[in-house]
Amino acid sequence: MNVRFGVLGPLRIEGERAPGPAKHRALLAALLLEAREQVPVERLMSVVWDDRPPASAESVLRVYVSALRKLVDGIRTVPGGYLLEVEPDDVDCHRFERLVAEARRLRGEGRIAEAADGFRAALGVWRGQALADVESSVLRRSHAVPLEELRLTAIEERVRLDLSLGRGAEVVGELRALVGAHPLRERAWVRLIEALHQAGRRSEALAAYQDARRTLVEELGLEPGAELAEAHRRVLSDEQPGSADRRSREDAAPINELPPDVSDFAGRRQVLDWIGTAVREQAAAPVHLVLHGPPGCGKSAVAVHAAAGIERPGGRLYAALGARPPGAVLEDLLRSLGCPDGAVPPALDERVRLYRSMTAGRRLLVLLDDAADEAQVRPLLPTGPGSLTLVTSRSPLAGLEAARAYELGVLDDDGAVAMLGGVTGHDRVRAEPEAALRIVRLCGGLPLALRIAGSRLARKPGWTLDHLAGRLSDERRRLDELSAGDLAVRGSLALGYRGLPDPERRLLRELGALSAPDFAPWVLGADLEPLAEAGLLQSRGLDEAGQERYGWHDLTRLYAAERLAEEGSGARTVLEARAATVLERTRRARAALLPAEPGTGRTEIHPPGRTGAPPEAADWDAGFSRWPLTGSALTGSAPSGAG
Repeated sequence: MNVRFGVLGPLRIEGERAPGPAKHRALLAALLLEAREQVPVERLMSVVWDDRPPASAESVLRVYVSALRKLVDGIRTVPGGYLLEVEPDDVDCHRFERLVAEARRLRGEGRIAEAADGFRAALGVWRGQALADVESSVLRRSHAVPLEELRLTAIEERVRLDLSLGRGAEVVGELRALVGAHPLRERAWVRLIEALHQAGRRSEALAAYQDARRTLVEELGLEPGAELAEAHRRVLSDEQPGSADRRSREDAAPINELPPDVSDFAGRRQVLDWIGTAVREQAAAPVHLVLHGPPGCGKSAVAVHAAAGIERPGGRLYAALGARPPGAVLEDLLRSLGCPDGAVPPALDERVRLYRSMTAGRRLLVLLDDAADEAQVRPLLPTGPGSLTLVTSRSPLAGLEAARAYELGVLDDDGAVAMLGGVTGHDRVRAEPEAALRIVRLCGGLPLALRIAGSRLARKPGWTLDHLAGRLSDERRRLDELSAGDLAVRGSLALGYRGLPDPERRLLRELGALSAPDFAPWVLGADLEPLAEAGLLQSRGLDEAGQERYGWHDLTRLYAAERLAEEGSGARTVLEARAATVLERTRRARAALLPAEPGTGRTEIHPPGRTGAPPEAADWDAGFSRWPLTGSALTGSAPSGAG
């Protein structure tokens, strides 16, 4: 079956090169890479204009989409973005990923020759460098690089199967080309040494090991790893790799679907110790751990980093949840566990029963990333003894039975500076320690913001840290500055905001009129818990009056102020309404606790905008100074530009 669309090489439509301007091709590529998934407008603008969309980008994007619809059927407008309705197998990259998964399933069943042919079929889909004629560094980073990594891994896995079938002499040339193109891939060197050894070319195998060692030492300052050293030892002792039967058992390796670990991961020792303790103390029962926190706090990075260090003989599964229904996620998980496509039941309850049956006898690790709520997670929990589930969510998922939760906050100054140095370069951070600290604090210690700031500095070697700190100092531009590639603080916050019901969205906008770092619900006359559940506010404990207080990250405050300016009625109107609420509650309290004013029988307090002489500014300040638990929420200046 021929593919209709190609991205694994120059962009193709129905076998022909995709026509049109470069920006049209970038837009089409983005939709193809996310076939059948909603792609937000913000993401498409970032792709098409390489992180620098003009003010007119959204309207121009509509023109580009209209032009593409003349070439490609199935481009649908959906809330907040666009979706390309096309069968995954009609796009070469999705067919490649499916064929790799199928080959791995065959390998897991011990069907080695069929698995090798399956990998060969998957690799045959490639026509050249992914996105070869698409001018978008955003897509290259987010898709071309991971696809190329999967291609190289598939080659290595297929070659290992070929070796187990005694085909060493046939793959030597291919492996020499592979290590020539990718000299730092130790596993490719291992396979070349094994192939040469199997082909009876022992001296060449030893020479290949020396080439590999010299390359690693000169380029990275590292000695060969354990697998490469073991291959060298077998050549020295003339110990041939085992029979095909033993190789089959070795190649039936546990599933590992974890995303790549962050190479510059820093800090977070406390939560890693918490996860490590839970793993070490685990008995037979399954363990479910929830990492929750505000948008951009690094929940996914922590979970992936922790999971990468945890071995499970049953395999390590990964699922990105978002707004996906549990039935769709279960379909992916069942296929990962080896269930053939035609055997996945159509009904949700049947899928749940099959999933529980297939996980009952396996010690699995399952990473469920970006969960929305408990109902989405419950059907996805494995039942096998000794299984471990790591869940990330903005909500603590308090209703998830037998789960333990850890709230992940922002990084402290030391951890944040270390992270900034890991992305930017430690030498640059050491050269400007005060500017580095300013950047860290302007980012509020938020890992996503720090990664973006570091990435911008890494791409701009001519910039000083002080220059970026100056750009971040302007609150009106800070969220604009914190955007790089497909990473954006504003976009992360927008996901939480768009998922709120209308009343909670309005409440967050109204909070944008306040410059206070924390506030009490009773002062505002509103229930703030839904915003806390969405990760946009955080509980700060009880105040001196025994009332719960909530706070928020400074970047969330800036986002709320933006939304108020664009969608609300203005900061002054909001402040007057909130002040009226506080004054009315104060009047009632005074009426209940203090004598009425002489001759009136009532306690009179004039809120702004009401009839009667308003108090002088000095009287307002004096009055609020006697109410330290409420005044801070209202006396701060309204955000600039908020109305």
